[in-house]
Amino acid sequence: MFFKRKMKKQRQEKGYCDSDLYDISYWFLTVVPNMLTEFNEKRHGYPGNLEDREWTKILNQMIYYFREANEDTCSRQNEVEELTKKYMNFELPPYILKFGGLSTEDIKIKDCEEWNKANERNWNKFRICEPDRYREYQQIKTDMFNKDKEIYIYRNECKEKAFELFTKYFWDLWD
Repeated sequence: MFFKRKMKKQRQEKGYCDSDLYDISYWFLTVVPNMLTEFNEKRHGYPGNLEDREWTKILNQMIYYFREANEDTCSRQNEVEELTKKYMNFELPPYILKFGGLSTEDIKIKDCEEWNKANERNWNKFRICEPDRYREYQQIKTDMFNKDKEIYIYRNECKEKAFELFTKYFWDLWD
């Protein structure tokens, strides 16, 4: 409770608070699209060199691109992430658990075979180490990385388009 009051007081005094400083880009991509949305709904006019319909379209584009640049509101999500979460929720093959969580770069199929031999009698207590599951995990990890990269490029392109519009019409953002 104290923390929230402190942040509220800082926002009243400075217009921002300490927690906003931890990730200014996140703050910006969360606050500015909301401000533009409210501005668009409550505005009374439009720039003299545009018509009302054009100005509405430009503001909606800005809002769309800023929202798409935000990881939380982007329409493109990494569907491979669900598969990866299964592996992270202790549904990992035991050889991955044995060798320290997700640091699979050092795990070799030989290690997997050794683990199977060492735990032959305990097969009912532990999942048997499967080389195919390791390969499957590696493929999922690669797919997730590639999809994340693709989404990052898309979000960055949206950010660039949003700022291009924001810069062009910056002095027109008043009512």
